[in-house]
Amino acid sequence: GTQDVTVGYNPTSVAVGDVDGDGDLDLLAANVGGGGNTVSVRLNTGTGSFGGGSDAAVGSAPISVAVGDVDGDGALDLLTANYNGNSVSVRLNDGSGSFGG
Repeated sequence: GTQDVTVGYNPTSVAVGDVDGDGDLDLLAANVGGGGNTVSVRLNTGTGSFGGGSDAAVGSAPISVAVGDVDGDGALDLLTANYNGNSVSVRLNDGSGSFGG
């Protein structure tokens, strides 16, 4: 089957990783448009479809997103390259796929 997953405005980059620790790959999309400056986190239902999740606030004009366990707690964190801010946002995962500011 196929699915068009709804994310934030003007997504520029996607990454996949098991951000909620349930063994399947979740989807993250960097949204550069609309002044939202977010990463949409969409959780895999276990059947290859995506729903739920949240939008994490990041820096200005995120054009790329990556995941990695930067704090060594076993949960994948998210990082974005921010075009307008000359910065990289690092948002730590609480272990359930939610990312703080």
